[in-house]
Formats: sequence, structure tokens, C-alpha cells
Amino acid sequence: MTKIWNKFTGFENMTMRIKPAEKPTHKRPQQESLSHKAFIKLLPCLTCGLPDHSDAHHIKPACDWAGKRHSGTQKPDDCWTVPLCRKCHNELHHHGDELAWWQAQFYGVIDQCAVAAFLWLASGDQERGEQIIRANQ
Repeated sequence: MTKIWNKFTGFENMTMRIKPAEKPTHKRPQQESLSHKAFIKLLPCLTCGLPDHSDAHHIKPACDWAGKRHSGTQKPDDCWTVPLCRKCHNELHHHGDELAWWQAQFYGVIDQCAVAAFLWLASGDQERGEQIIRANQ
């Protein structure tokens, strides 16, 4: 065991020191599905109904029933995406509080995590995806 001199604490073991590059990051890799994102982009906007050309919005707030934790600064997995047109998507990101924005759009009666989960199960089936969107507008 190598000992080094620290002018504040005296001798200390080299193995006890953690270099900044070796610190654990607690981030897990994002689960990506390019085919699911392509499917989401073909669906109409969930809020205004504008057809086609939607963005795949990744839902950040937690969802207790699905075991989804709040993603914080990390992008959620692609299974937690819903279609939003560019206008609605930009409005949501500029609002600041995603949960409050969803409640304002749907008067608090939509569970965006449930919509994302149903879309994940229907991934690839355009007709079923459009039915899910229409049922939740």
C-alpha cells in the first residue's frame, strides 16, 4: 500500500483516494428504440390533434403505478414518449413545470404515463396508435 503525504491530514493511503474520473455516476444508460420514436412521430399531437410531423416528447415526471421514477436531468427511456406537435412541445418545455402544463391542458384528467404505456404496447400499429390518441384528447 502506497502512502502519500497530505499537508492537511498527514500520511494517507493512496487507495483511499478517489480520483474525479473514478467517481460513480449513478446514471443508467437510456433505453432507446428508434422504431418506436419513428412510430410516435407519425401520430397526431396529443394536445391539439395536429396530424403527422409530431415530436416524440419524453415524459419526465414520476408515475407511481408504473414504477417510473422522476428522470430529473436525465432523458427518460423511449417507452415514455408521447406525440406533441412542435408548437405544443416548445410550449411545454418553456413552461418549466411539466406536470402543471399537462394538468392545464387536460384539466387534470389525463395520465400521460398511461398514454405512453399504451402507445408502447401498440408500437408499429398506426391505426391503434391513432385510436389511443383520439381516446385521450
